[in-house]
Amino acid sequence: MKTLLRTFGVDDGYFPPTYKKSDRKTLLVATSCEGLNLVAVRLTTITVDGLDGTEAVLRCVKSLGDTHSAIFLDGVTYAGFNVVDSETIYRETSTPVIIVFKHSLNLKLIKEALMRNFNDWLERYEVIERGYRNASEVITPKGPLLISCVGTTHANALNILLSLQNINQYPEPLRIADMIASGLTRNPYILNIINQ
Repeated sequence: MKTLLRTFGVDDGYFPPTYKKSDRKTLLVATSCEGLNLVAVRLTTITVDGLDGTEAVLRCVKSLGDTHSAIFLDGVTYAGFNVVDSETIYRETSTPVIIVFKHSLNLKLIKEALMRNFNDWLERYEVIERGYRNASEVITPKGPLLISCVGTTHANALNILLSLQNINQYPEPLRIADMIASGLTRNPYILNIINQ
């Protein structure tokens, strides 16, 4: 019997624009999958434009166990400009991190926006730049993606990603995390509960 890869997918939920600069929160969702099958989910909150992203991801993935082949991140910014440091996650978990970018980033514009809005802009920018600097476009049967990785080779990251594509170009653990996070946080009642 073939052993299925166990992988994580991590994504954040929706938040209304009024949550910016307000210490309000949205959901962060981590999924654990065996192959294409969801086996566990962890939910936590993350501060919009805060600095608790890396800690929130670590809390979720550590609670799901340490026998996973990879952690898929949907970019490196969550809940606005709350950055997730892929190198710290790899160092703390010893699990390779594969970052999937939906589109290319304009680092110059990101830097300008950070400088305008955050006193700690340099810390945030360095995390974003580190996560993105080695990103490269990959063409898959389901469509193009940009990926970057920490703790594994680009070729291995691509092989893992390809084995987990199902509905679209996004690996199934990440697609499911996105569906759960977005689905729950589009409900104003749930956002109100999170922020009580």
